[in-house]
Amino acid sequence: MIWLMKVNIAITLLYVFYKLFFQEDTFFRVKRMILLSLLVFSLIYPFFYVRKLFLSYVTHSGGNPITLNLREFIVSETPKMPQSMPLTDIIGIIWIAGMILLLSYFIIQIFSIVSKVITSERIQLNGMYVYIDKDLKTPFSFFKYILINIDSYDEQELFEILHHERTHVEEGHTYDAIFSELFCILCWFNPFVWLLKKEIRLNLEFLADDSVVRSVKDAEHYQLHLLRLSHHKAIAQLSNNFNVSPLKKRIQMMTKEKSLKTGIVKYLLFVPLLIGLMFVNQIYAQNAKNGIKNLEKIIVVGYGINDSIPIHEIQSKDVNVPLDKNVFISADEMPQFSGGDKVLLKYLADNICYPTKAMEQGAQGTVLCRFIVASTGEIKNAVIVKSINPFIEKEVIRIVNSMPKWVPGKQKGKPVDVYVELPVQFKIQK
Repeated sequence: MIWLMKVNIAITLLYVFYKLFFQEDTFFRVKRMILLSLLVFSLIYPFFYVRKLFLSYVTHSGGNPITLNLREFIVSETPKMPQSMPLTDIIGIIWIAGMILLLSYFIIQIFSIVSKVITSERIQLNGMYVYIDKDLKTPFSFFKYILINIDSYDEQELFEILHHERTHVEEGHTYDAIFSELFCILCWFNPFVWLLKKEIRLNLEFLADDSVVRSVKDAEHYQLHLLRLSHHKAIAQLSNNFNVSPLKKRIQMMTKEKSLKTGIVKYLLFVPLLIGLMFVNQIYAQNAKNGIKNLEKIIVVGYGINDSIPIHEIQSKDVNVPLDKNVFISADEMPQFSGGDKVLLKYLADNICYPTKAMEQGAQGTVLCRFIVASTGEIKNAVIVKSINPFIEKEVIRIVNSMPKWVPGKQKGKPVDVYVELPVQFKIQK
């Protein structure tokens, strides 16, 4: 989810930057490369964590704690796992459902195009192979296939259409269309992704139009030809259609004065923006690795207390327990409970108890336990660093010390001792 969030933040910023400064340029080939690079960069930059360049040692102070995002659970007389579905799971299900629907439509489009190719007659025309479909309203190309109804056009129009579609085929424009379509399926909830896909497809038409205009004597005839076909609907969004909209913008670009070659230098403005995104990701990754691993708060609920006993919400008090400088509070790979988070939750739910004497005193609040996951996976040196009640603290120490071995943390591929913190909230319900 964090990776997906970073991808969408990047693509939104990059698209807005592109629209503000580069939309009206006529450097169509450069823009094609830039637009595809924006998609690729957004996908991979979250994985760049240049720790070796910026961190020569592991710090032992500051930073934000890493959170496992474990679900809360309640331990009472009959421990049980939570039944409600977390919001993150609901969001994940909606995201996956949207991807499945769009991917299904994507596959249907592929099949519709393939079926057209299979059922069409293949002939050689103007030195290239094309597929003839008598019912086709709009010419289009898909990879190396060009489909057209030759009976609908005169000789000049056929030349223009075939030149246009051959440009799509020879320059591999279908790959751009499919890549942008798959990106939309992944990030379907982001409107800027759809706008960027539209920009990519339109720029491909600019490229093909520019190639035709350079090869014909009468550009106005070509523009009128486009206008005549503009009312026909495309067979599929994946194909490169001869009359793809918006037509007004395509004609404007054909008649527009070419951008000065020196203007291409301004595309270097993307460099600081890309570097800035990488540095923000670096800061996030550094903060995520610079804190003692902090498990999400666990709630232990006690029941059945006598109504006459007052309940006291005790504020946690810090206990000064110095850190061992030989133990990492950050590592390349942080320790994990053997079997994963769900197994850890089950273990705690099955074993932790609310001390009777603490309940009799009406004591409730949050206690924080710090312990070391050794390079062997064993738990050692469990101490309370935020105290509320001696009976509660004793129970937390007991449950931590009785844990089975963890999967140890690793630094540069070697197992190391790493600190972990476990907050537990004790709460009384009458």
